[in-house]
Amino acid sequence: DLATKYYMEASEKYQKMGSCSIDSINLLNEVGWLFQQVENYGMALKYFEKVLEISNSSDIVSPEDKASSLNNLGLLYCDMKEYDKAEEILLKSLMEDKSAMSLYNLSCVYVGKLEYNTAKQYLLEALSSIEETAFRVECLSGIVYCYICMNDFVSVEEYIILLERIHKDMFTSSCLFL
Repeated sequence: DLATKYYMEASEKYQKMGSCSIDSINLLNEVGWLFQQVENYGMALKYFEKVLEISNSSDIVSPEDKASSLNNLGLLYCDMKEYDKAEEILLKSLMEDKSAMSLYNLSCVYVGKLEYNTAKQYLLEALSSIEETAFRVECLSGIVYCYICMNDFVSVEEYIILLERIHKDMFTSSCLFL
């Protein structure tokens, strides 16, 4: 099984690196993410918690890196449908670094909790703080979904028009390079 193979390789690399390096933290996060992808949540949780343990006891971890680790753990709890725990962790992530990704991830919790208006507010805040096109499309799509769930079809139409403009701009700019 692929996750086990990566786990064995990661264990060897981790032993060589030492536990308090950025490389070892990144490695542990990657292995946790791999276990999350194959829905081995217990192992993923083990790795993400180890990362937080190292992050909390080390001066080498930036607030952005700590927020990223908290995001990973929060999304894991979201996948496990433990939305209250995910919310708690992702709110901590926002205190470390109020990034668009943290805002977006928190919106996922509120979608899971069927709190679409709150999810939409976090998506709008994430959207206003990012320029990267693919991420803007992701936020806009999430906003459309929230409006659909809220039966606000006038707003759905408004945001679909925005999505169409972005797709048109993406297509036009990609054609310029042909």
